[in-house]
Amino acid sequence: MGSSKDRRGAGQRRAAKVKSRRQRLAEEEAARERHTRLVVERTGDPRFVQQETFPGGRQVRWDPQTPTGAKLNEALEEQLAAFRAKFGRDPGPNDPLFFDPDADEPISLPGDAWHGALDEMIAKADQIGLDPAYLKAWRELGYVITESNQHLFSAADVQAWSDAVEKYEEDADDTDIDFSDLFDLLADQLEAAVQETLTQQSPEPARLLADHIIDGDLEILDSDEHDDEEGAPGISIAFAILAAWTSSAREELDTADLADTVLNWLTTHLGESIAALTRRAAGIIGAPDAPDLTVDQLADELGPDFIPAMLWLATGLVAEHGAGDTAWLRRYDPHTNED
Repeated sequence: MGSSKDRRGAGQRRAAKVKSRRQRLAEEEAARERHTRLVVERTGDPRFVQQETFPGGRQVRWDPQTPTGAKLNEALEEQLAAFRAKFGRDPGPNDPLFFDPDADEPISLPGDAWHGALDEMIAKADQIGLDPAYLKAWRELGYVITESNQHLFSAADVQAWSDAVEKYEEDADDTDIDFSDLFDLLADQLEAAVQETLTQQSPEPARLLADHIIDGDLEILDSDEHDDEEGAPGISIAFAILAAWTSSAREELDTADLADTVLNWLTTHLGESIAALTRRAAGIIGAPDAPDLTVDQLADELGPDFIPAMLWLATGLVAEHGAGDTAWLRRYDPHTNED
């Protein structure tokens, strides 16, 4: 059972999450109210794009003088030219812009072909100076929202568009990071926690780092997307690193009393309760009395001490078999071993 300090910290984190959700709901309600006012103010105003409804459909006119409208017009110019070349005229209000090139009359592209046409535009997005996130959001949702036309859509549509654009912009940012860099950065954090555990003779550095990973506080793992599953990617990466360190060390050392030496060190320096917790995870270094559990079962049983227990194992290995040098562990970094 965790200390009262740990329980207070967990309670504070839960309270912060509840407060954050309430703020988000309040912001969403305020956004809906602003959108309602915007719809009323812009309806019929010739300065803004308007929607015309007629039997069998509707027509939306973009203002080419707005910056976004101009960019979209430029992006669509090739498609307009293709329509003119195919049918000898400009598209009318009932004509699909993305038409079936094999049909004698303008009919809509099949779904897969329409996505393909947008994919071609996405590939050229940098050339025409348009953020590909906007085109990807269009591909996903089937509509485009700008500052000039948002009053034609519902508040839910506007929010869905904003969320989609933000998602694709974040995806683009993520592609700038080499996945191996994530392992290196988190391995640095884990190695530092092992060193602090050795220096302080305390279990708390491991728990503190685990709290940061679970809460998504680390810069490389920071995200607002996980809610109750916050930190899940960080936990997976941390476990992969610690499992590689401990299992590889066991394979190299190959001594029958390996687990006993590590657990005895933990009992002496971190206390019996810590050694008992760590023993639950010590099957990875050959402890004969460790329970036969899957990783998921072990994580459920140890809860917030799952990653700390693995880190305490690594600390005992360094203390007893690595001459106290944490760099000894880094020989077993998982992505290094795959090279």
